[in-house]
Amino acid sequence: MFEWDEDKRRLSLKKHGLDFRDAAEIFDTEYLRLPGRNDIEIREIAVGYLNGTYMAVVFTMRDEVIRIITVRRQDAMSEKHMTRMSLDEIRKTKSQTDWDRVKAAPDHEGEQEIDVDWSKASLVEPEPKKLISLRIDADIVEFFRSQGKGYQTRMNAVLRAYKEAMQKSD
Repeated sequence: MFEWDEDKRRLSLKKHGLDFRDAAEIFDTEYLRLPGRNDIEIREIAVGYLNGTYMAVVFTMRDEVIRIITVRRQDAMSEKHMTRMSLDEIRKTKSQTDWDRVKAAPDHEGEQEIDVDWSKASLVEPEPKKLISLRIDADIVEFFRSQGKGYQTRMNAVLRAYKEAMQKSD
């Protein structure tokens, strides 16, 4: 289950063109989970690949609910900036790294957009979904499809919420 401040969602749409509804999709993919820093609450950052670009989603957990705080595109990691080569191809090219400069440099140079403790990063791999054949009323399927991309994920979330509610009542 997900939640967010609707005013922040609208501001993100206006400033960055990014919808928190799409940001929620990152949690159904393989992503890098990083601890964030905030004096008020524990925040985390999910960095993953969505719709051809890398995204960073800042979030916090409230019981079993993921509260989305903000989402940003990671321009430096977007598809248009990527070069893909095999290890053999890479080894045939000349490195341009100035290793003396790298070794002499402090841990970080420049401004950080998001404060991250990289030593506590972990890779999150979602549980594989079980493919089944399921008969569902046409109006139910149409309702979820009309909500846009990710309708099957939302259907799964509704079923999960029901399951968890039933388990709590036992």
